[in-house]
Amino acid sequence: MSENGKEIKQIEGGIKDSDFGRRLNELINRIGKTKAEVAREIDISYKSLQNYTLGERKPVIVDILARISKEFNVNVDWLLTGEGAIFKDEECKEIKEQMGDFIDVPLMEGSLSAGPGEAPDNRIVTFLAFRRDWLLRFGDPTQMSVIKVSGDSMEPTLFPGDIVLVNHSLNWLDRNGGIYAITLKGDNVVLIKRLQYDYEHKKIKVISDNTRYEPFLISEDDIYINGRVIWFARELVKAY
Repeated sequence: MSENGKEIKQIEGGIKDSDFGRRLNELINRIGKTKAEVAREIDISYKSLQNYTLGERKPVIVDILARISKEFNVNVDWLLTGEGAIFKDEECKEIKEQMGDFIDVPLMEGSLSAGPGEAPDNRIVTFLAFRRDWLLRFGDPTQMSVIKVSGDSMEPTLFPGDIVLVNHSLNWLDRNGGIYAITLKGDNVVLIKRLQYDYEHKKIKVISDNTRYEPFLISEDDIYINGRVIWFARELVKAY
């Protein structure tokens, strides 16, 4: 029979496959060991290994391939088909290069309230990956967290269930304003609000983007800025 134009013959104890033998020889050369050493380390006879490298036999026992993979950190897909990287760590490196360089940012338990709600706690639910080069443009990634939004006071900018990325190192008010995670004096609820500095009254104007909620002024001593919202994401379809 043939496979992709390559002759493969079924024989007792295995399948004849010259390409597999060539790859196995290449592997042995790459790891710098003799065939006798390799046979001993994966606990098979030298004769069996010799047959494999000559293409006279291809292992039909999964355990043999598993031993080779475990002992020498080999990608079994490459050994069988020639596809992918030879070694597992090289394959991981290739995947990482394709994905780019990422940083994991913690998604915290609880929600940031854009309206009535509870304060988030410090428990980490999971991590979201952001490109390192993009994230570093906004500051120190170790000072950032990702939190879900609750409440409707920031609609139509932010909706309940939206995920926001907060840079906690930006815990001061930019004179041009922005959207911040804040806590009011005497309260432990973290709110998402738009802030602007009111130069006339020398106070901070707290604004809800939802026009149903009136803005109000507050002194700088009565507000704590937890950080600035620098990014958000929204699910368009809810998971089942």
